[in-house]
Amino acid sequence: DEGAAATPAPLPAALAAVEEQPVEASLAAMAKCADFRVSGPWVALKCLQREVQSGLALVERQAPPTDSLEKALQEPIEALKRGSPASFAGAAIFCTGVVFFILTLKDVHRFVMLLAQSSNKKNRCESASDDEFLQKMPDAERKAGGREENSLEVTPAPPQQWSVLAIIALTGYRFYTGFLSATWLPYLLAMEGEDLWKEKQSMFMGIAKLIYGGTILLNPVFGLIGDQAVSLSHGVGRRLFVRIGVTLAALGIYICVLSARERDFLSFLSGILVWRLGEAMNDVTTEALVPEMVPQEQYQTASGIKACSFLLGGLVGYTILMVFSDLHYTWLYYAYPIGMFVCAVPSLYLLDKDHPVSQKRQHENSDEESFLQSLVKAYLVPVAYRGGFPRACLAVFVFGLGTAPMFFLLLIVRDLVGITDPVVMQQHFSCGSIVFFCAAALSSCIVAIMDPKKAKQRALNAAQSSPSQASEAGAAPSPVTVATTAEILDQRGRLLVVSMLVFGAIVFLIPGLALLQERESRDHAYYTITAFFGAAFGTSFSLFQDLTWQILPQEVNFANAMGFSVMSRLLGIGLGNFLCGIFLDLSYESGPDGSVSYKPLGYVVMCTFSGLCVLCSTAIASSAIAQAKEVDEEEHFGKKAVAA
Repeated sequence: DEGAAATPAPLPAALAAVEEQPVEASLAAMAKCADFRVSGPWVALKCLQREVQSGLALVERQAPPTDSLEKALQEPIEALKRGSPASFAGAAIFCTGVVFFILTLKDVHRFVMLLAQSSNKKNRCESASDDEFLQKMPDAERKAGGREENSLEVTPAPPQQWSVLAIIALTGYRFYTGFLSATWLPYLLAMEGEDLWKEKQSMFMGIAKLIYGGTILLNPVFGLIGDQAVSLSHGVGRRLFVRIGVTLAALGIYICVLSARERDFLSFLSGILVWRLGEAMNDVTTEALVPEMVPQEQYQTASGIKACSFLLGGLVGYTILMVFSDLHYTWLYYAYPIGMFVCAVPSLYLLDKDHPVSQKRQHENSDEESFLQSLVKAYLVPVAYRGGFPRACLAVFVFGLGTAPMFFLLLIVRDLVGITDPVVMQQHFSCGSIVFFCAAALSSCIVAIMDPKKAKQRALNAAQSSPSQASEAGAAPSPVTVATTAEILDQRGRLLVVSMLVFGAIVFLIPGLALLQERESRDHAYYTITAFFGAAFGTSFSLFQDLTWQILPQEVNFANAMGFSVMSRLLGIGLGNFLCGIFLDLSYESGPDGSVSYKPLGYVVMCTFSGLCVLCSTAIASSAIAQAKEVDEEEHFGKKAVAA
């Protein structure tokens, strides 16, 4: 049909439509073509080919090709070749973690072997009668009374005198704890909350603190489990807990790093949980090392060094944050594992004694207790200790309630000192924090130097030189020794009471900054108060630790007891911050320019509450010291009567 042949579009135009239009439009265009009956199958195949190519392109966009995967795997290697500091730090952390994990497996193997040996000995004792068991024992063991020196009956030798450097190494992990406390909660979590949940940053901080508080409550449980582990071997048991704690903390840090990169909120919280569980295991274990390994007359020196290490760690953390404020906060994820490994190595090296603890420190029928019974006992047994330890824990808890103003220095600078410029306010806050930590560390060192053990040693030398004291080995302790011990308790107790009263008085004076009219006067008063505030806190913190060790009975589970003490302190600090935050929130006000602040009345309420808590804790601590002296005198006179 010549007329019909003129109307359809030519074939080249239809083919061009196939290349440019979707399948439906292409088929419609070809239907108008004169040669459609001839080229129809070819056009359909062309459309199918184009759709298959489009689908393959979509798959390639959704799944990275092999070369992209290889490129991603090559990035760390290329970073190492370029010499990036972060890449070298990551490689060093990885290699250190591998070595640390291998050593952890070594301690695990040693612990399992000791556990198997102990179980076999117990089974042999239960399956055989006393006579049959004695006949099968070697002659040396039979002469020793039928008792093999197993892991539950060997009493270690009395602790030897430690040098200052050795005590610094033993308590070195406190330096990392101070650095972590100064940078993790107030800075790193705040920055991560802004990135992960910017619209609800306060909610993110609250959930993180809730996880932190939950791990704190587990301290006594971890301590009790650790004390049961050292019944087989002190060195292996303590090393194993430190290594597992460091490994868990490092794993939690790695989870947080990956979750932060992927903006995964829930995974980040799970990383915090694993991280803080590891830190809790490290805290309760390292807290028990001094009362277990250091002699009692060196407690004051050890407590001063321990407090100074903690405060210096916080000082270093604040200083680095101020000096390197332009660095991205993710550098902390490299600093934490490095600091943790470095500070844990000295204490691990010093845990070289494989003797087990005395059987007296183990609870009766501990093998027959269920998990729930052990869990309850972890919290109830420390409360029943004699010698004032429960009252000391209560005093630490109440004192923690009164330390809240320390954590509101930034708001004090803004609302009471009157500095509203963000840059200047941050500078004054950082400088005030540095002054606080320097004063606290200096006072802790002074407390450590003021060690009355030399006076006690002179009294002991005088007593031993007298003929009346050169008696047989089973004689009771001399009156001079007991009098000197009581004098030491009195001296430390008086110094603790004075430092706590000074701390409470400074807390009451903080709202008075708003009464000064001139800005320069407020600045001078702020730094003066901060210096005395830090000195009083450092002295109180160091002496609290020392007296807690002093009044703690010797035949107890040290890790469980110190875990309970740490839980009391941190629980008081957290609850005090929560209550004082509510007090300040009730005095909230906003300015016409959109600025926010808290009225001085809110600080008056907060500081009044905190000061009263400090005064109450002073009275409780004084009663705890008096009770410890009474128990010590009763034990002394009881031993004297038995000897007579």
